[in-house]
Amino acid sequence: MRRNIQIPFWAILILVLGPGGVRAAEGGTPLFNAFKSFCADTGARADEVKRAVLAAGGAPHNPPTKSTDTPFSMQSSLWDINAHGQALVVAAGHAETVGADARAMTDCVVSGEEADVASLTALAGWAGVPASAGTNEHLTYYVFEDRGGAHQPVSDGKTAEEAGRIWRLTVIRAPGVVSVELMHLLGRGR
Repeated sequence: MRRNIQIPFWAILILVLGPGGVRAAEGGTPLFNAFKSFCADTGARADEVKRAVLAAGGAPHNPPTKSTDTPFSMQSSLWDINAHGQALVVAAGHAETVGADARAMTDCVVSGEEADVASLTALAGWAGVPASAGTNEHLTYYVFEDRGGAHQPVSDGKTAEEAGRIWRLTVIRAPGVVSVELMHLLGRGR
């Protein structure tokens, strides 16, 4: 199962665009709360992410959209929002690859200036599976399958991917920026 090609695109997009003037959050789990509201609760579906962000007072980012052709064609929409005491950039997109291994995916990213420890702990708990091998203090990711709302380790990758049950939660931390991405591989024909 090919899972790694989607992450570098979003990592680079968010690190390049950055949060622009974001202030540190005050207590609680602001990054996790924003992730939950805009990515998890919407299933990372671009239209639902947009509705949630706009309902919370979000405004189009400058630029409001971004398109890319490599490593696959994807268009994303971006918004600036002050949510849970933190200025953030939220991005959402949908992509489809072509050919014999054609796949579709949805993607939602919340980006800010820094990660609070409580949010990082809450994100790991939400994933419900151990971090994948090769993660470190700059890049942590969790790959799981969703079975009726329960997150569990991927048992049969091919079957889970074809059924659209594969999800990937990625946390990217660099000086002055943190991004939390939720990607859903939709499976064949979706």
